[in-house]
Amino acid sequence: MASRRINPYAKAYSFGTDGSAALAGSLSSIRPLSIAPPRQKQAFAIRAPLWSVIVAVAAAACLFSFLLLGVRSQATEAAKRGNALRGTLAHAEEINGALEVKIAGANDPSRIHAIAQNRLGMTQPAPEQIVRLPREPSAHPGTGTNAAQQEGGGWFRSLLAFFGL
Repeated sequence: MASRRINPYAKAYSFGTDGSAALAGSLSSIRPLSIAPPRQKQAFAIRAPLWSVIVAVAAAACLFSFLLLGVRSQATEAAKRGNALRGTLAHAEEINGALEVKIAGANDPSRIHAIAQNRLGMTQPAPEQIVRLPREPSAHPGTGTNAAQQEGGGWFRSLLAFFGL
């Protein structure tokens, strides 16, 4: 039995199979009135034309592809910068190694002696050219303080000397 949809004008009458009409809900009705279930509301009921959906999907695909190309180009540029920096670092390490060799050669005592004699014309002094100055008796050899400071200080200094400090 197919259910009929009842519009607002036909709510009062029900038509039987033999063409008779009866009041809906009356005892004389032969068959019961079938009522269509109420429509459920759809969550998303906007219907767009097909061409607009296709254009929106194509635009989203183009946008996604351009974003992907942008990310890939940034990765490529970063790789190029990394390679350039590695080359610069290798060149700087090469220069650093050469300079370390030069520094080691420049600090060689025999090289310094040869330069002093040959280039600058320096010679060893004669014994009569060497003048020895006596040390000051007041200078303390370890700390640079004089004897007057060592002897002064009173009982505290002697207490420290007693304990060996």
